[in-house]
Amino acid sequence: MVTSFYALRSFCKNYEKIENYEKAVNDTTQVWECHHRLELEKTGGVCDVTKQDLIDWGIYYDRPADELIFLTKAEHRKLHHAGKIVSKETRDLQSRAKKGKSHKVSDETRKKISIANTGKSHPAWNKGIPCTEDVKRKNRLAHLGKNCGKRWYTDGKVNVRALECPEGFRKGMTKEAKDE
Repeated sequence: MVTSFYALRSFCKNYEKIENYEKAVNDTTQVWECHHRLELEKTGGVCDVTKQDLIDWGIYYDRPADELIFLTKAEHRKLHHAGKIVSKETRDLQSRAKKGKSHKVSDETRKKISIANTGKSHPAWNKGIPCTEDVKRKNRLAHLGKNCGKRWYTDGKVNVRALECPEGFRKGMTKEAKDE
């Protein structure tokens, strides 16, 4: 599973040609991340090139597909943390620092976000990316039997959802009618 196709387009316009792309798209058991090969070329197994370094060098965005590779989240983490030893004291300090921290957003912050986003359209992350035949087949199978063939019928006063049209009803819904 690829984390974000939206972000992926900023790395490479032809992301379908990146090594391990097919594996990443078809694997639903783990998360895959796009990674720059420059970080893989470091010797000693420890990656000390940061995202900011790549941005500063002008080689982070709009790269050719052959400069990138898809790695699993575990492989990516291992690459960045290989050879780094964190003491027990440091782990304890990090643990204590996180305790009691809340990820909840305050009402004030929610209002600010709402105001900032008012009037903006937010298209779906996958807008413009066509589904593969395999994805269409999986969706079809996943939704098979979910709707049970039920439809809305109305007599002008009451809206009913049923398998077959009740006597005196017609297909559709009426706004003024009460739903049952």
